[in-house]
Amino acid sequence: NRGLIGGIRTSSVSEFERDAQSANVTLTVNLIDNEKNFTNINDFAEDFKKDPGVSFYEQEYAKENGHLIDVNDKEYFIYKVTEDATRWHAFTINEEGIVYVTLTYTSSVTPYSGAVYKNNDELFLEVLENIIFE
Repeated sequence: NRGLIGGIRTSSVSEFERDAQSANVTLTVNLIDNEKNFTNINDFAEDFKKDPGVSFYEQEYAKENGHLIDVNDKEYFIYKVTEDATRWHAFTINEEGIVYVTLTYTSSVTPYSGAVYKNNDELFLEVLENIIFE
């Protein structure tokens, strides 16, 4: 529900394998309009948790496990949704707008997929570490 300024979406081009489905991740990095002119991420996070434009479902996860982290001197509000698929969400404020990052993946009951699934949490943080603001 927020105005998209621009972004990218990447996903695996390899053939889908059920036993390794956690290795099939989808990453999006979007720049969205800072329509409420937030200047700090804490104010954004508090507003997000009660914004009528955000679904109840998303708000509940944000309230349950949302928190602020510092990545390379940039503060992010992050939270994790775990349903049929797992999706990490991260927001940070930039001069041009709000940077919104998601990493989505699923799991299966195989040992390989389970190991990759656990590593995807670290992958999400690694993605955030490699976003450069100039």
